[in-house]
Amino acid sequence: METKYKVFLTLLGVIVLAFAFVSATKWISKTTGFSVSEDEQTAIAQCLTSKGATMYGLETCPHCQNQKELFSSAFRFINYVDCAQEPAACSALEGVPAWKINGQIQYGTQTLEQLAVLSGCA
Repeated sequence: METKYKVFLTLLGVIVLAFAFVSATKWISKTTGFSVSEDEQTAIAQCLTSKGATMYGLETCPHCQNQKELFSSAFRFINYVDCAQEPAACSALEGVPAWKINGQIQYGTQTLEQLAVLSGCA
């Protein structure tokens, strides 16, 4: 009986550690934009704007807020459409945050690296 209990606890521990590892890996990959320097954030934001990229979002959307935070203070350079203020501009969208880059719509929070590649700003 005691051996089964030890095996059960060991398996439970392995499962918990695996879950923690996967969760941490996803969190790190989602937040890699935070490791970009302020100068790089500004350069990417200005390049996106020069290429005509636009972000669509809502002030009440937590994913949109996360997207903005990846740019930090450089977000002021981003072409941004608040869908609550301009619903007609967002009527064809399936959700937010959304980016229109080179005529294509990208949904969901994007890393700065992804945005740079999609726009040709890399």
